[in-house]
Amino acid sequence: MEEHSTDVEENSTSDMEEHSTDVEENSPPDMEENSPPMEMIDALLDIPPRELESGDALIDMPLQGLERSGQDIHIDIPLQELESPVQIFKIPNNVKKRNQDAYQPKMVSIGPYHYGKPQLQPMQSHKNRAVIQFLNRSPTGATEEQYIAALMLVYDDLWRSYEQVSQLRNWTPDGFIKLMMVDGIFLLEFLNVLHSTGNGDEYADPDPIFGKRGHILNRSHVLEDLLLLENQVPYLALFTLLTVSEGLPEQETETKLAKLMLAPTGIKGHHLLDMYIRGTLEGRKCQEPFTGEGATKVSAAELTTTYRMKFKPVATYTDIKFSTRSKTLKLPTILIDKGTIGRFYNMKAYQLVGDTGKELISYIHLLNFFILSAVDVNILRSQGIIVSSLDSDEAIIKVMKELTRDTVMVDNIDQKVVGIIEEVVKYYEAKTRVFNFSEWIAKRWRWIVGLLATVLYIINIVEATYSIGYYRNN
Repeated sequence: MEEHSTDVEENSTSDMEEHSTDVEENSPPDMEENSPPMEMIDALLDIPPRELESGDALIDMPLQGLERSGQDIHIDIPLQELESPVQIFKIPNNVKKRNQDAYQPKMVSIGPYHYGKPQLQPMQSHKNRAVIQFLNRSPTGATEEQYIAALMLVYDDLWRSYEQVSQLRNWTPDGFIKLMMVDGIFLLEFLNVLHSTGNGDEYADPDPIFGKRGHILNRSHVLEDLLLLENQVPYLALFTLLTVSEGLPEQETETKLAKLMLAPTGIKGHHLLDMYIRGTLEGRKCQEPFTGEGATKVSAAELTTTYRMKFKPVATYTDIKFSTRSKTLKLPTILIDKGTIGRFYNMKAYQLVGDTGKELISYIHLLNFFILSAVDVNILRSQGIIVSSLDSDEAIIKVMKELTRDTVMVDNIDQKVVGIIEEVVKYYEAKTRVFNFSEWIAKRWRWIVGLLATVLYIINIVEATYSIGYYRNN
């Protein structure tokens, strides 16, 4: 970590000389003129919430005058878990140059590093809507000022979580805390929708970011941005917001955050990316419903050549059926050429966000389950399942990959298709066990024959010895 920080400092020496002569690196700005002393903010505020419009720029709004309230703050913040002051680092320039796109958010900025970039501005209105819904839904009825006051209590820790944040812009304590609140709430709202927790049902289904159907087209792209190192908010900010919103004990809040942040229960990290990494390494304990995506894909070529299974064309989607007795999977024919590709993409998009059937998405998902290589495409073409005028089988694979992107969710896959995949997987596994045993016998038949011959020879000797002894005795 020290080496990483050293590299960053070397790459930004010139910037530091221009901007940090009077300001010590990573030290919080003076708060005396912008907010009351920290010792005065020992209570949540009891100020009626302002009316917020979805277009308001929340971060740039001045905070209202802070007043003391009779309510005491009771937030057990796990500061002992955050011993390292810097948790969210700047990527060194020499590393960024290798692949700029890998480190730059495309849709949403989280935290101060990429705040204000023109290409990310459209998401600000969605952030503001998230704040409004989050405040209105709060079980504790907490106001905007109460969240700000709670975050002010941990201002120093939040500020020092970022590397070189003082060089990015002249952040006032008010503006920085507002940023933590808005971006933290957006992150919590998005994760709630991603996990279908029920929080977020207020949004219309076609909502492009928070809707149950609408967010499907954007969720993978937004999540990709949320897992960038420079695009994080501290765990402490999320913990504070959730505690004020729901008033839960510390352990329950931590458990809820772990589930939302893609990590096993009991894990406490520094931010979403850290939690995601820990979940990946230590294993996520949440049980995902079966969609077929988790199962190992089965090669159509292997099914037909090794296990004598057949694919048979049928007229419609409703005729899809698998028979273990006849070893036949009935599938409708699909036409893939330059004229139909664009239509498929648009039909997929409509079925993802529209309140309509999922037959096309489900069938593409099923078909893709049997395609591991161009050989599998060739088998499906030879048996009449795929009809195509594209130049190569590899081109069909490319189309299939694009059609199956963003589609693997339980709500998107017809249960009929899920059942077909389960049946084929069971058939494949059963045949594999039988085939493996037969193969084992075939490879060792000489040894087995020799062993049997030896056993028979020993039996003959024993029998002869016994017969001689019996004859002499009589």
